[in-house]
Amino acid sequence: LMAARNDLFVHMGVKKIEIITALRIIIKKDPLAIVASQILPSIEKEEEVTISDLSDLLLLKILGYRHFLLNDSMCHKKEVFDEVMHVWGEFMEQVRKHEEALRRKNSYKSASKSK
Repeated sequence: LMAARNDLFVHMGVKKIEIITALRIIIKKDPLAIVASQILPSIEKEEEVTISDLSDLLLLKILGYRHFLLNDSMCHKKEVFDEVMHVWGEFMEQVRKHEEALRRKNSYKSASKSK
């Protein structure tokens, strides 16, 4: 299953604000669903990554998406593709560190409660 976000957004009509709900339903129905469209669009335009790009990725990760499909145009230019992969790697490292810190914090709280 694929959440093609642009297509989904267009077809939502006046209920565009419910895009998050729709994305949540898709990943609930298929935990291996792929999310596509507008992944790191600033880099696609050969600009620097933006806070909107990173916030968008984080939201998709929080919703449970683990498979992302890049736009064709990102893969045609080596320098654009390399930048996307660099940003992706840095982003995933930050997510990993954050998740690790949360696990430690929760582990500490559990240990404190059991004393």
